[in-house]
Amino acid sequence: MQVFFWYTITMKYLFDLDDTLYNCQQPFIKAMQKYFPDYCDHLDEKYAYYRYIGDVNFPHVLTKEMTPDENGESRIRETCIKYNIPYTEQMVLDFQQTYKYNQYHLELSSVFTEFFENNSLEFGILTNGEDKHQRRKIQALGLEKYVESDYIVTSMSVGISKPNPAIFDAYFEIIQDSKENWIYIGDAYENDIVCSHKAGLRNIYFDRHSKKEGTKADYTVYSEEELVELIQNLEKE
Repeated sequence: MQVFFWYTITMKYLFDLDDTLYNCQQPFIKAMQKYFPDYCDHLDEKYAYYRYIGDVNFPHVLTKEMTPDENGESRIRETCIKYNIPYTEQMVLDFQQTYKYNQYHLELSSVFTEFFENNSLEFGILTNGEDKHQRRKIQALGLEKYVESDYIVTSMSVGISKPNPAIFDAYFEIIQDSKENWIYIGDAYENDIVCSHKAGLRNIYFDRHSKKEGTKADYTVYSEEELVELIQNLEKE
């Protein structure tokens, strides 16, 4: 008699960091309110451009042609120029220091805190950014309680950044696991979703700011609550 054993595979969940595990507009909003209080209209649009400049600059940070602080200063300077916001170089320097301070005083949302504390799933973090800088944010969020240190990898530490799909090969080589066991979760369509799709991973597009881009996502959610519910439902399949 032939016997069949049926079982389900518990997936593991690999997260982007910025704007995925926390809303990274918050440090920007606080700094804008402090230094440019008369120009706090349409902050979603201004933040999108501010982040775009950071993405343009990031390859230069990766090669150490530009420091993270210089990148931050460039982001707010170019944003001021684009939106006709009067500024001085001292304001640019002060804005960057305040923004950086706010980044290191983050709090994980109650939705994510409850989610991480009440399950035994395996998690990882794969993020673009300078290693020390990103790890300080991870520490501020308290994520080290839920994610093993070896499962936290930054682009600076491997010398490859998204949207190069080779960063995923580097990640799974480091943790010695198969990509088939993981689902990637990120907010940036090109950097996270298209990139992970090219690398052969299933993915979840956390479209926190409702950009509604593209068709390469396996799943799309628009809030932390929806993301938690989706993961819980995936675990029931």
